[in-house]
Amino acid sequence: MDRDIRVSDDPLPDAELQRSRIHDALTRAMRHLSTEQRAVVDLTYFHGLGYRDIAEILGCPVDTVKTRMFHARRRLRQALAGTLADWL
Repeated sequence: MDRDIRVSDDPLPDAELQRSRIHDALTRAMRHLSTEQRAVVDLTYFHGLGYRDIAEILGCPVDTVKTRMFHARRRLRQALAGTLADWL
């Protein structure tokens, strides 16, 4: 007998919980960034823009965007130090 098996498009509750925890951890970690660093991270990772586009939006040289990203990553790495389980 053939049964119609349907797979739900809804994410599993555990996956949704994990996503929520990661989002919360990143939000907390981004509070350690300056406004300028936060803008660069947001535009790069959440809006998919390149450094040239970000420089144009922020009205600064591309090298300034790169420097801000360098320092932002360093601060995020410090804020999220430890194993993944530590901040999830």
